[in-house]
Amino acid sequence: MIIGLVIQLFAALVIFNNPFVVETAKAQDFDNARVADCALAELGTVRPTGWDQPGECIKSAQRWVAEAGGCFGEGGVISGYTNSGAIQVSASQATKGDIVQWTNGNDNDWSHPHTVCIVQNHGNGRYWIVQSNWDSPGLVSQNLNWDPNPQDYGRSGYYAMFWRFGNVTPPPPPISGGHDVVGATSPASTFYFAEGTCRPGFNPYFCIQNPGRTTAEVTITYMKGDGTRDSQPLTVPGTSRVTVSPRDKLGVADDAAHDFSATVQCTNGGKIVVERPMYFDYKGVWTGGHDVVGATSPATSFYFAEGTTRPGFDPYVCIQNPGGTPANVALTYMRGNGTTTAQYLTVPPGSRSTAHPADVLGTGNDATHDFSCRVTSTNGARIVAERPMYFDYKGVWTGGSDVVGALAPSTCWYFAEGTTRPGFDPYLTVQNPGPGTANVTVTYMKGDGSTCAQSRAVPSNSRGTFHPSDVLGAADDTAHDFSCSIVSTNGVGIVAERPIYFDYNGWDGGHDVVGATSPASTFYFAEGTCRPGFNPYFCIQNPGRTTAEVTITYMKGDGTRDSQPLTVPGTSRVTVSPRDKLGVADDAAHDFSATVQCTNGGKIVVERPMYFCIPAGR
Repeated sequence: MIIGLVIQLFAALVIFNNPFVVETAKAQDFDNARVADCALAELGTVRPTGWDQPGECIKSAQRWVAEAGGCFGEGGVISGYTNSGAIQVSASQATKGDIVQWTNGNDNDWSHPHTVCIVQNHGNGRYWIVQSNWDSPGLVSQNLNWDPNPQDYGRSGYYAMFWRFGNVTPPPPPISGGHDVVGATSPASTFYFAEGTCRPGFNPYFCIQNPGRTTAEVTITYMKGDGTRDSQPLTVPGTSRVTVSPRDKLGVADDAAHDFSATVQCTNGGKIVVERPMYFDYKGVWTGGHDVVGATSPATSFYFAEGTTRPGFDPYVCIQNPGGTPANVALTYMRGNGTTTAQYLTVPPGSRSTAHPADVLGTGNDATHDFSCRVTSTNGARIVAERPMYFDYKGVWTGGSDVVGALAPSTCWYFAEGTTRPGFDPYLTVQNPGPGTANVTVTYMKGDGSTCAQSRAVPSNSRGTFHPSDVLGAADDTAHDFSCSIVSTNGVGIVAERPIYFDYNGWDGGHDVVGATSPASTFYFAEGTCRPGFNPYFCIQNPGRTTAEVTITYMKGDGTRDSQPLTVPGTSRVTVSPRDKLGVADDAAHDFSATVQCTNGGKIVVERPMYFCIPAGR
């Protein structure tokens, strides 16, 4: 009887992934990450294969652990780890240097296991790994986007176990989310950004595209929250892109000196395109990222259709004054219940200020706390305004979004991106800053070529909200992807944005854009990457009736170029995944800027949503 119980207990430990071992084993005392470094050092080498030969996958893992200073002892597919003092970790906890072992639960079954070393956990269930004896006999190779599920490789009955030999501190959770921009319709000499910060938890970048053939001499001028300034010169080769990290120049600290607005200027007569993506861990609880194309000139007014101080939303209005005199600024909040509230501040010259709408509107879960906003310089000093907003959407999806405000109302707005597939919840927010009611019609141009419409009246000095899934429903097919136009049918000027909240294959967040006021022949994008953990798309809307012939030109970070032709039927949309053309790899050749051009005389609208999951601190 006792012997039988011992056998049953051993079987339970094996079949259920050794839960007792996880709690009692103690990992070896060495730097676990060195295991992966030793594995990477062998990439491309070949060793003999066969039973107990150094080219076998598990023999390679044993060698890498030993070279890192650890000990991989004797035993089976499971007991070999527990006998060595390794501890089992979860798939989400797995980090650099951990070993993945496929097994079917039989400690002595060596028929179809596989052993790999993790270099990076992408946080989405996939990993960058080094392995031996998989791509060809005895070869040490890598896979930048590896799926650990044996079933996907025909290994029925097997599962993955994750083992750690060294004492390492588990990494913080990855930052996941997404951002989106409407492309610039032309390059310019200067781009302005009201928002920016190098406080802890925020990681901003400037992506600078030079679509011309000659080198662009560029200067970034930082206008900091403490009233001081700093500058950073750089060069951008022709038909290429450069990425700048402001933290390399400004450092990181939790004070106003590390908040900034910026101008990015080409100083030798060239034209550039500039975006500012920023990744964040907001107050240690809401993670994500947002991105904007900068304004090409200051103005006296900026308009924002979207805004809310409902619970779980925290918006800001960042105001840059690049001029030499103070700007007296009035923020007029046009609330969802038809009332208005004002807020006033002064922005010193060559500096930035930040308004917090909740300070004047309070917080509440009703239409009174939804708002649109007009930001006006009342003394004629020209400004730039952005509205970043951080959120916990319905207590499930956290993230943030940001837009540069519209310069003026218009009677028509276009959006290339939109979907009501499962896991996506889009809205269309419409501001009416004028004195009369606006009669507004939304026309949805769906991915299957069909169209439908939705209409409502938006009162003066107010905002209205459309919820596309109310008319489109939700389903996982192209009929539930859409582009749209928003038209004021009675000629009253409006402003429109499209926020969307999502769970993209486990990466949760949200993004937002102000629409384009008209189609154009070409759109420019400074930012883009196909590195592991990033998934960009181009959404291309053709609001005309004839087919648009389109070419995407990629200007890659290694100085090379590539192109991709496609067609977009009339009154429809097409979605392109750059990874299908460029592949995926962790190098500069997979960073890109792009131009998207209609080559047969038509006009299009283009957005570039990008979803990501990156290790915290990267």
